[in-house]
Amino acid sequence: MQPLVRGELLDVGCGTQPYRSLFKNVTSYKGIDVSTSAHPLCPNTVLYDGESIPFPSNSFDWVMATEVFEHVRRPNVLLSSVYSVLRPGGGFFLSVPFLAGVHEPP
Repeated sequence: MQPLVRGELLDVGCGTQPYRSLFKNVTSYKGIDVSTSAHPLCPNTVLYDGESIPFPSNSFDWVMATEVFEHVRRPNVLLSSVYSVLRPGGGFFLSVPFLAGVHEPP
């Protein structure tokens, strides 16, 4: 995935931003999470409500969400928000650890 990811990247549920250093080809990296107080080492993390991504439509070339959607109450709403901020032809990388309906409430 790394060589393909270029342009502006949004990391949804970025936590401590463990993947940030992997993306050398991006022009911009933005991270959002439901809590910024839990991540004092990442002061540039943008706070969001877990559903509505706080960026304008067509803002990103890539969006990634690793191990996030299993924590979301309404994943369909977040997925719509992801689609909204993606530019035409953009990419979305999603991973979940297992196939269960609910993991841990946010």
